[in-house]
Amino acid sequence: MCGGPKVRPHVVCSSKYKLTGETPYDFTVKLGNPFEGSIVKLTSVSMPANILVINSSNNTFEWVEIPSVGPPGVYTVSIPVGNYDVTNIASALSLAMNAAGATGSYGVVYSTLTNKITISASGTLGIYIYSITALAKRLGFTATTTAAGSMTGDSQVFLGPPLGVLIQLSCADNGSLIINGTGTVSGTFYLPLGVNSYDLSKFTENADFQQVRALTPGRHSQFRVRVLDLDGLPVILESDWEFTLGVL
Repeated sequence: MCGGPKVRPHVVCSSKYKLTGETPYDFTVKLGNPFEGSIVKLTSVSMPANILVINSSNNTFEWVEIPSVGPPGVYTVSIPVGNYDVTNIASALSLAMNAAGATGSYGVVYSTLTNKITISASGTLGIYIYSITALAKRLGFTATTTAAGSMTGDSQVFLGPPLGVLIQLSCADNGSLIINGTGTVSGTFYLPLGVNSYDLSKFTENADFQQVRALTPGRHSQFRVRVLDLDGLPVILESDWEFTLGVL
């Protein structure tokens, strides 16, 4: 007799069957065959890396300007949602910063030699990064800077899909989100970009280790599914996808 838990029939969940008004990155799946169990295993996934690179959760930039006269001012700008190359995103940020009402005049330049962004200001005593937003990280700024006439990113600009995403899974029976008693989400699965398959056009399950997660014990008939980046921000998928869970 084999030891260990018995694996029950697999459950296929797909964003193709999301409710009206829901998105491929935050949706509820109603299961045709409810099950009772407290452990699920991610057995397969098919998720194209077709994402909106700059979205409403990662499009803000914050900095401080020290004017020639008066106190320093903190400014926050948002660039339009969309997919960018390095030239277009530099132009979009420059346009937004110059329209923010600051006293200085701003230029944003991308270097093809270093693959870094430099932001310069004229007509001020200095500028510096106020906070490391998700957009600042994509532009290569990893730490707040000291006041100077210009600031250059610490690392290279990154405008591709994230190197990995998280599937955040929780039971959503009876119209409410059921989570563990500690207040933490029941199950989060990590999907790296291109690992194992070496296909950088999709996120895949990591075959190097078993991804088994505990759910709140009870009868499960529907799941809420969210896709997040490694900073916990929503990943805006532009196509449907599916994954398969093994119930233990």
